[in-house]
Amino acid sequence: MSHFSYEEWLNYVKGEIPDDTRALYEDHLFNCEACLELYSEAISFHEDTLPNLSSSHFADDVMKLIEKEIRQSERNDQITDFKNKKQKSFVQSVWFHYATAASFTLILTFSGVFQSMYGVIEKFENNAQAKEPSITETVMNKTLSWLDEWEEDNKEAKEK
Repeated sequence: MSHFSYEEWLNYVKGEIPDDTRALYEDHLFNCEACLELYSEAISFHEDTLPNLSSSHFADDVMKLIEKEIRQSERNDQITDFKNKKQKSFVQSVWFHYATAASFTLILTFSGVFQSMYGVIEKFENNAQAKEPSITETVMNKTLSWLDEWEEDNKEAKEK
């Protein structure tokens, strides 16, 4: 793992490095205690040039900026929603889809399609009940008949 020098951390604190390199420095801070110590020293050295965060106005200013961003975001969402609603045609509406589905259901019901489907299902069920014996049953029946024949042959051989 390569470490950053104290001068590099000073440049980081001053904001004199590119954004992509900044991300690399930040990731490195999570994994390296030695660099974290150098970073802390760099902050201590430039403490007088950094903004004062203990001011009571700082928190208020940040909250005002957040509220302003939220209001702007809500306005943008409302404008987007309005545009989306305006651009939807009748074919894309929920009511159109509901009416189409209901119409097809009524047409299929009155034309007898569902009734004929019921007849097909009933035939299928009747065929399933009157099916041939399974392979296992057939093998068992043949085995039992073979054993019966073998038993009879053994009885006849003993009687002779």
